[in-house]
Amino acid sequence: MSFPIPFEVQAPTCPVITDNSVLDAIGNTPLIRMHNIGKEYKNVDIYAKAEWKNAGGSVKSRPALKMIEDGEKSGRLT
Repeated sequence: MSFPIPFEVQAPTCPVITDNSVLDAIGNTPLIRMHNIGKEYKNVDIYAKAEWKNAGGSVKSRPALKMIEDGEKSGRLT
């Protein structure tokens, strides 16, 4: 099997971080430097967000956490 364009697998460039709670992962989506994209632009680094590392996937975790915290604080959510 051959690929129409060169294909190279690279190890992730972000450190592995283990959180104590799923809540600790909110707002800390790792970024991965894209080495083979944008080479034509000098002095520009391009990064991609590693959404699969989010606690809820690509679901917006920070607004959800804020709603839960506000509900608990007001007593509407126990």
